[in-house]
Amino acid sequence: MYWVKRKIQQIKRVIDFLPLIWNGFDFDYIYAINFFKKQLERTASFLESDKAHTLSAKTNAQKIRTALRLMDIVYEERYVEEFLNSDGGNDREGFIRVMNKQKRAHKLLWDFIEHNIQHWWD
Repeated sequence: MYWVKRKIQQIKRVIDFLPLIWNGFDFDYIYAINFFKKQLERTASFLESDKAHTLSAKTNAQKIRTALRLMDIVYEERYVEEFLNSDGGNDREGFIRVMNKQKRAHKLLWDFIEHNIQHWWD
């Protein structure tokens, strides 16, 4: 019985990831980032569910959700987009400041992941 249940879970997992695999390419790292994000989303959902057993599951799910929000900020280049939408497109110094802010956000994201990822399990 466990074998059948496990196979069903595996099939559901493949179906869940299939659009990412189908639409992904090997020449751009953003597809790997999207794949990682999908896995983090699945892990957070599991840790938030009744299936999680550890006492820290909900806290770890919150940390994963924080990482996902940071990933959105960094990889959607929200700081740059915000700057360009504010009619600051001709301000070279402002653009450099925004790019530095974007780089700091990128570093913060991966420092946060490095610091926490080994706890993101059940």
